[in-house]
Amino acid sequence: MNHAVGAWSAKKTPLLGSPVWKTFDEIFSKLLGCEYTLTAYYEQVVAGTHYCFEVEVKPIYPNAVNATKWALVFKPLEGAAVLEGFYDTLPIK
Repeated sequence: MNHAVGAWSAKKTPLLGSPVWKTFDEIFSKLLGCEYTLTAYYEQVVAGTHYCFEVEVKPIYPNAVNATKWALVFKPLEGAAVLEGFYDTLPIK
């Protein structure tokens, strides 16, 4: 990790085996109606970790239009990750 505690990291590419996948799967494996693909993310270390996921969203119905969305997720030090919301534009600075 090469950013200050409380500051958002630079945009990162999710690498296979990275711990970010566990948090992503914890949230997005429970959502129905769309397929979600993690394409990039930012992280903010606080009392736990905030993630801002860039997600390709593919609705599962005929002639659906794919979209890129941003999702804010909080993973506390202990306990389950929480989806805080979806956004059309990058919700962090």
